[in-house]
Amino acid sequence: MLPYEGRWNYVRTHKHTMTMEVDGFSRWFLSNRTIKSPPFLLGDIEMYVQIFKTTDHYRPDLNVSLLLSPNSVLSTDVDFKLSIIDSNGDTKNVIKKVLYEHNQRQIQFCLGDPCSRDIGCINLIYNNRLNLQCDIQLFDLLNPNDEFEAKLKVPKSTFLDDFNNILNTGDFTDVTVTCKGQRFNAHKAILAARSPVFAAMFRSEMKEVESGLIDITDMEADILMEMLQYIYTDEMNALDEIAIDLLVAADKYGIERLRIMCEQSLASNISVENAADTLIIADTHSAVQLKKQAVQFIKTYKSKVIKTTGWKQLTVNHVNLIVEMFEEMSD
Repeated sequence: MLPYEGRWNYVRTHKHTMTMEVDGFSRWFLSNRTIKSPPFLLGDIEMYVQIFKTTDHYRPDLNVSLLLSPNSVLSTDVDFKLSIIDSNGDTKNVIKKVLYEHNQRQIQFCLGDPCSRDIGCINLIYNNRLNLQCDIQLFDLLNPNDEFEAKLKVPKSTFLDDFNNILNTGDFTDVTVTCKGQRFNAHKAILAARSPVFAAMFRSEMKEVESGLIDITDMEADILMEMLQYIYTDEMNALDEIAIDLLVAADKYGIERLRIMCEQSLASNISVENAADTLIIADTHSAVQLKKQAVQFIKTYKSKVIKTTGWKQLTVNHVNLIVEMFEEMSD
């Protein structure tokens, strides 16, 4: 029974057999040199075998190891069988059969002192030559469908492109949004799913529900278009240039992720000149994270910020923010 076969529906096996010859064995054994095989692939795992000598309590031992190459990672099991080939070419003295456990880098077989007749190795070293055969198997433990799934190429998702297309083409629309003389055809279900404000509007008895016409007067048409683009595709381009206006729009229509994206854009562009204005914007539109960033920036560069026009306007029109600033500075 293969390892873990009872717990899996399908086991795929990769096999590799190799021989290693040590000519002039006695001289090599005295030299303490390590012999390494060329690397080989088992599935997509690169491995190699090495033969070397160790000395324990003055007794020399012959060792054979199976190792993973440095860049290989093993996530399944390997079965390693080591045999000695006699003068007739037959495999004798199967030394061991070991399961290579998860997350190990190597396994090592100690064959003992090759000159000791206890292990029988000396009888198989002929003409001062040792021949070893390594039979290695790797087991992939799979669900039966995995073999087929691996061969299928799943195409790239067109979800965002599809939604962008229905916004641009106006197919199957059931509501029209107007803004500063421009008309945008949209879909109630999508607007409602993305904005709690639109959802509440469509559930109410407002005239927009019956007429299928929504007139927006407090933002520019290009900002409305960008907001609709985000509603349909969850993506936003060139945000830095319109972050303030879009933050206002996202706040009004309850589009939380877009609002925070705008906060992030504004926070990354805080400067001495705009720090006070950024603080006012953040406070007005409940942009908590942006407000914290603005306050921290002003505290750090207060000697420069207080000389700006924005700070002077702040002290006149937003005294409450000045109070908050000083309270934070005193904490």
